[in-house]
Amino acid sequence: MTFPFDIDQKMQAMWLVGLMMAALLVLSSCSRDSSLTRSVHTLSNPAGNHSHLPHLYVDQSGTLVMSWVEESGDDPMAYLNYAVRSDDGPWSDPQTISRGDDWFVNWADFPSIVSADGRALAAHWLVKRPVNTYSDDMRIALLAYDIRIALMEGDRWNNTLTPHKDSTRTEHGFVSMIPWKDDTILAIWLDGRRTAGRSEEEYYDLEKAMTLRSAVIDRSGRILESHLIDSTVCDCCQTDLTPTARGAIAVYRNRTDGEIRDIQASRYQEGRWTEPVTVHPDGWKIGGCPVNGPAVASSGDHLLISWFTNSGNTPQVKAVFSIDGGQSFSDPVRIDDGNPLGRVDAALRPEEKSGFVSWMEKTEEGADFRYRKVGSERMESVTVSAMNASRSSGFPRMVLQNSRLLFAWTAIDSLPHVETAYYPLTNGH
Repeated sequence: MTFPFDIDQKMQAMWLVGLMMAALLVLSSCSRDSSLTRSVHTLSNPAGNHSHLPHLYVDQSGTLVMSWVEESGDDPMAYLNYAVRSDDGPWSDPQTISRGDDWFVNWADFPSIVSADGRALAAHWLVKRPVNTYSDDMRIALLAYDIRIALMEGDRWNNTLTPHKDSTRTEHGFVSMIPWKDDTILAIWLDGRRTAGRSEEEYYDLEKAMTLRSAVIDRSGRILESHLIDSTVCDCCQTDLTPTARGAIAVYRNRTDGEIRDIQASRYQEGRWTEPVTVHPDGWKIGGCPVNGPAVASSGDHLLISWFTNSGNTPQVKAVFSIDGGQSFSDPVRIDDGNPLGRVDAALRPEEKSGFVSWMEKTEEGADFRYRKVGSERMESVTVSAMNASRSSGFPRMVLQNSRLLFAWTAIDSLPHVETAYYPLTNGH
């Protein structure tokens, strides 16, 4: 979601310095007792039992759209459903975008939906492909799946397409989408075409690494542009994408020949992606994918990026700001309460020159879904809900809808189901 946010360069610089100093005080000054939970209000939603993998999106009109997956052991079908909610209004009746019995339904690589002008625009999900096993040379394809994107046409979901045109039986997923110019969408995803036939011994051959790619797609389902953003990225960390006044910003976990897996950003502007830059050099060396990607939120040229790292065997959730569309970043501030699992999200509140970061924090009982304000004032972390720490809880989501923070997560009780809540924001909070 974008907003005009124009201040002169001197004020920008003063604001950034103040923001960085205040952010550094967040953890040193505030209590870590998250039992001081503020009033997070339960919000009913139309997702039924056996629902999970929620995704939230708020467009420029302030309309919230939520997608989720429903499936049960008695039904081989998986259903991708969605509903729309205006500020303070009721949810629309849930509708099904698509269904299938050959889907790849995964706790970390989940479907998404985006909207524009108060109406659903595009949604994505993943479809499994049969794989080949080559026993003669031990090249074994364990998993292969493709991306499907559907676009709304009138009141119907039509024009379903696959944005990648390679024919490899490899992994394609971790999609992020935003509405783009001239009634198009911009999508990015992790693309495994170079991993085709890769053996276990070849995993560290970066010529066979996962890639990050993009496409611009019109409402009829035509692919207008295709681009390679980065030829060497982490295999299964989530991506994120947001518009700015200077183009779209993609954030993702990179991979170097020394197996350093830090967060990078690239800008899409005038038909090309810029050379990726490191958001902050954590130096996290890990010989595999942590399945823990970054999140980004924007307002004009202002960005908030959050991520998880375990560099130095010290798990942390960090965040940085940018006031120039991702050309430079503030020093990072630590967000977590000392024992994070990651699974982050981010929201930016432009009128308050502040933002919010959510994450999962490990507890003796399991985990908490928490958030913390980062900006010009001190604030304790706030617990949205206790959660199951397992993968089945997925990735909790957070968005800013006008004067509210909205939250969605998968509760694991007798039956998994999506729960939602909100926190009303006031001036100064």
